[in-house]
Amino acid sequence: MHTASLVLGGKNEYSSLKELIKANIEFPSLLLEAIYQKPVKFFINTSSSFEYANSNEYKPTNFYAATKRAFYSIMKHYYSFVCNDTIFVSLLFYNAYGQNDRRGSVFDLWIKLLKEQNSLKMSAGEQKVDYTHIKDMVCAYDTLIELCIQNKAINNQIYTVENKRYSLKELASLFEKISGKKLSIKWGAKPYRENEIFNPISAKDSKELKKLPNYKPKISLEEGIKMLIKDSVSSNGGGL
Repeated sequence: MHTASLVLGGKNEYSSLKELIKANIEFPSLLLEAIYQKPVKFFINTSSSFEYANSNEYKPTNFYAATKRAFYSIMKHYYSFVCNDTIFVSLLFYNAYGQNDRRGSVFDLWIKLLKEQNSLKMSAGEQKVDYTHIKDMVCAYDTLIELCIQNKAINNQIYTVENKRYSLKELASLFEKISGKKLSIKWGAKPYRENEIFNPISAKDSKELKKLPNYKPKISLEEGIKMLIKDSVSSNGGGL
């Protein structure tokens, strides 16, 4: 099960390209070569929704997404043919969240905003987002592992884990409702990112993707946000 990757924020920098290639193409390719030498029953890759920038076909959002797709191509078009005894599948998530997330998610920004009572500049907030709690991500991997063990997984298939989608503005309103506090956000004060994804790809619209069968999330977005706020209050000694 391959979940390791390197993601670099901001625009592509010349000094970062080698790091991305080494982490997202070279390292996992060595894993595949090891499988070629010592076959295993299945190999689960982790894909990124950034591989589809407002498109139902491959269109990378950034260089990171391009490296993820390059590895997928190596896996699908070479190793799946020479490793006949191995099932190769991919699992595609959109936005992950949960406690102890050190990446600085939008929820972390909003919780910090409430604590410090400052204002925050954001884009116009029209882009749709799809969040999966980290515990449900683990359940999704378990589900796909079981499908592979039972030989019910489709070789070279990309499976998606999809949830109800909100615009960023709608998500902020939901956060305010759950926290009981108003966020001081200056909508439209910042431009959208380059290749901003406004409508994430869905298995409903793409021939390449298939929704993961036998999977149901256990943690709703509302419950997940409550957990984040509660955890923040506990670590802060009470109160936002």
